Amino acid sequence: MSQNNQAVNEVQHTILLVDDDPHILNLLDLILSQHYQVLCANNGQEALNIVTEHSQGQGIHLVLTDQRMPQMSGTEFLAKVRSQLPKAKRMLMTAYQDISVVMAAINELDVYQVILKPFEQNELLLKVRRALECFVAERQQEKLIDDLYAANQALALSQSNLHQMLQRQSNTDMLASLGTLVADMSYEIDTPLGLSITTASSLEEKTQELMSRAKEMNLSKEFMSNYQALAYESCRLISRNLEKAVELLHAFKEFSIDLTGNERRHFNLKQYIEDILLTLMPRLRHSKHSIEIHCPDNIVLESYPGAITKIITSLISYALNNSYGENKVGNMVLNIKREDHAVCMVFEDNGKFVNKETLESLFQPLYGAEHDTSGKWLGLNAVNHIVHDTLKGRLDCESSEEHGTKFIITLPAPNAH
Repeated sequence: MSQNNQAVNEVQHTILLVDDDPHILNLLDLILSQHYQVLCANNGQEALNIVTEHSQGQGIHLVLTDQRMPQMSGTEFLAKVRSQLPKAKRMLMTAYQDISVVMAAINELDVYQVILKPFEQNELLLKVRRALECFVAERQQEKLIDDLYAANQALALSQSNLHQMLQRQSNTDMLASLGTLVADMSYEIDTPLGLSITTASSLEEKTQELMSRAKEMNLSKEFMSNYQALAYESCRLISRNLEKAVELLHAFKEFSIDLTGNERRHFNLKQYIEDILLTLMPRLRHSKHSIEIHCPDNIVLESYPGAITKIITSLISYALNNSYGENKVGNMVLNIKREDHAVCMVFEDNGKFVNKETLESLFQPLYGAEHDTSGKWLGLNAVNHIVHDTLKGRLDCESSEEHGTKFIITLPAPNAH
């Protein structure tokens, strides 16, 4: 059996039959319903209504209509239904050997087959099967074309310059990271804002009670004392929670601007890294792991904060996705110190030991990206490019069974103060 025959048998095709003669319509239904799902209509308008009601025509694979019908002929019906069922095969049935109608149907309406009445049952079944085989073949051809186009697109991408590809990938990943971060930060901001709304609502209710009592001249000393205490505590809670929300929004704003930009400016390194960690805290809080920062308060750099953001987020992502097993509680440490005219950043985790062969592969293009499901992956190869090309620094890596993996980043900072 051919592949198309198998496809015709495996799929429950739907045929729309249109004929104003109920005897012929019943006969067609009896013959075809043994093999296919059949929808019947007595005229063109009824058939159009069926197409509209039948999920906008989705799932109708073949239309078989009589030519001579009152109010709307078969060719008129096919012309109208063509826009609704552009992929369905169309067949026309007529008892009149009108060559002009037949040729117009084939040429203008793309009718697959014209069947002359009276018809023979086996011949009808064969022509319907051939039409559905053609339908299946066309869908398979469309899929092959789509697959070929996708394969050509993938081939074109693989042939592009690797460095440019990594740069685009890093930008895409950072935007994906930003999208994920928006969801995380929204959840974090909802908490202080929700508490503020709840507290304000409670204060509003108590204030309405105060106004009602004042109107009734029923204000007691005890009530006023309780109200003052409630008002003070409510204002304090609202102020504290709104300040927390503003702090989160400010950190996220700076993070998102620097993540997607490439502006060189002065910034306090410790404060900036703390802002980065504040935006990453939702993810860290949901894990079992922690991170410590040891950095002098007075290191001010003139550099690219966006590059620092990408480096920190990528190293944390690497540690979370590669260094720890399910039962391992991770502790990451970032030590920063100033050395002459340079700043040394040492990021280390207490996770898995990485052997020498793997260490040498860490900075290969896209190494480890397949393990990341967080949407925050930026390959270590791209991190290496950022350190060397953007920041003109040096990136080294070492690992031991006792202390885990350590990344040492040395950045030139002649203007650090």
